[in-house]
Amino acid sequence: MASPYDTFPADWAGVPPAMPAGDLGVWRKFHPTAMRLWSSIAYDVEVRDGPWPIVSDDPAMQRMWMRNTARRIDAFCWANNVGTIIEVRHAAAWQSYGQLMGYTNLWRTSYPEIPVVAAWLVTDVIPADIRQVANDAGLYVWTPEALTQPAKPLQVMPPGTVTPIAPYQV
Repeated sequence: MASPYDTFPADWAGVPPAMPAGDLGVWRKFHPTAMRLWSSIAYDVEVRDGPWPIVSDDPAMQRMWMRNTARRIDAFCWANNVGTIIEVRHAAAWQSYGQLMGYTNLWRTSYPEIPVVAAWLVTDVIPADIRQVANDAGLYVWTPEALTQPAKPLQVMPPGTVTPIAPYQV
C-alpha cells in the first residue's frame, strides 16, 4: 500500500503491487498508453473514508488497522504535478464504475492538496450501458478496442483552485 508520492517511472514494466492476476493482464495491454500519457505511477494507493478507527491504544496497532481497512486505488498517474485515478478491472461491471466514483470522492478527504484532472476505468470488456453511464459521469473508459472520453471530465481540485484546464468551473 502506498501514498500517491510512492511512484515508479511510467515505463516500469514490473508487476504492480497488489494487482490481481486478471487485472494484471488488462494493465499489461494498457501500459503502453500509460507510458505515453504519464511520467510516473503510484500503485495500490490508500484512500480513507474517515478518521482512523480506535481499535487499540497502541499507535502501531492503529496504523496496522488503518492500512488493512483502507480502500486502494489501483494506479495513480502523474503528469505536470496533477494526477489521474485509474481503476483496472477484468470484465468491468457496475461495481467497477461505483468503485471509481467512490475513489474520486474519498480523494477529497485523503489528499485534498493533490489535483486530479481525470479518472479512468481501464478494462478489457465493458457493457455498452455502463460505458455510457461512466462517460456521462465524467470518466474515461479504455478498452483495447476504444477509448471513450467524457464531454465533461470529472475533476477533483483543491478548494479554491481555478485552472484553465477546468473549463466547466462554476
